[in-house]
Amino acid sequence: MRGRGVEVSKTLFYIKNLQGRIFMDCMKYFGWYLAAVNIVAFIMYGIDKEKARRGAWRIPESTLIGVAFLGGSFGAWAGMRYFHHKTRKK
Repeated sequence: MRGRGVEVSKTLFYIKNLQGRIFMDCMKYFGWYLAAVNIVAFIMYGIDKEKARRGAWRIPESTLIGVAFLGGSFGAWAGMRYFHHKTRKK
């Protein structure tokens, strides 16, 4: 009976350790995803501002908000502040 208890506890320890590693891997990839989508959002706001200066066809507002909604809210905010995107009138 004792042998089985040790085996079960070792198995449970292995499963818990595996779950922790899987969780950490997912968090690592999620962090990379957030970094990438924020960079993309920042660049999109810069491109849109440049197009506005030139009077060219602009990126739709729904696209900009959609990228922010998908995780790029900090990049969108930073892009709005840095490029003065829709923050002041001339």
